[in-house]
Amino acid sequence: MLKWLHHLFNPHCEHCRMDAECKNCDSYKQQIDMLTRQNQQLLDKLIQPEVIIREAAPTKENKPVATTKYLPFAVRQQMLEESDRKTAELMKKRGFEEPKTTEELEQELGVNHG
Repeated sequence: MLKWLHHLFNPHCEHCRMDAECKNCDSYKQQIDMLTRQNQQLLDKLIQPEVIIREAAPTKENKPVATTKYLPFAVRQQMLEESDRKTAELMKKRGFEEPKTTEELEQELGVNHG
């Protein structure tokens, strides 16, 4: 009853204002501030996304695909020759020696014809 009379005669005193503000209001204000900051961060990320640099994947050569079982001899011959050229080039780069002839191998092993 005293609080009511005090409020009736002094409606805007500081003591009454402090009683009017509750802890729930403070917690709600903190939650609102936190949610506002989170929303702002999300908007910033959507508006200015970070650039992700990806390394380029190694490319592979596309090999011609035969659509039918029949492959003309000329085409097959060209494919085989190209494959042999690439193999020879790789062998040269890796330092492979050229194969020896039969006579050279026989001389190394000391095999006599007789």
